[in-house]
Amino acid sequence: MNIFKQYENILKPKDKRKIFGIVVLMVIGGFLEILSLSMIVPLIAAIVNMELITKYEIVMKIFEFIGVTDEKSMLITMSIGFAVLMFLKNVVIFFMERAKKYFIANGKKSTANKLFRVYISRPYVYFLHCNSGEIITVINVLVEKVYALLQDVLTLISK
Repeated sequence: MNIFKQYENILKPKDKRKIFGIVVLMVIGGFLEILSLSMIVPLIAAIVNMELITKYEIVMKIFEFIGVTDEKSMLITMSIGFAVLMFLKNVVIFFMERAKKYFIANGKKSTANKLFRVYISRPYVYFLHCNSGEIITVINVLVEKVYALLQDVLTLISK
């Protein structure tokens, strides 16, 4: 829990809203993933034996609503629906991954710049007693590790 409190201090409210937006995209992407995977078995069943699909009344009502009546058109409609669903899922996942990458990259840059400004505004005497290697390590390595952990958490949530 202590790590989350530290992230609470690092992240601005704007960053928290961005994380929320990324999580919403993850939920939508997950839902589309489940929906597209659940369509594979009915599609294969329809290809093998269309009678397996036509015996379900709800499926027939959907096809009637769309205006599809013959078996060949039903199979084509199901295939197109599956392709569209897969395309939408991939578009959502693309934008989710893109948003994650931009958020992490911009966060690293802004945090490193903030730390650099804090260090550079210190008086000259501070640098006489401070190891410059430690300052570079804090700015470069630790910021990288903080955002790598955040990226891992976001990836874990998305899976």
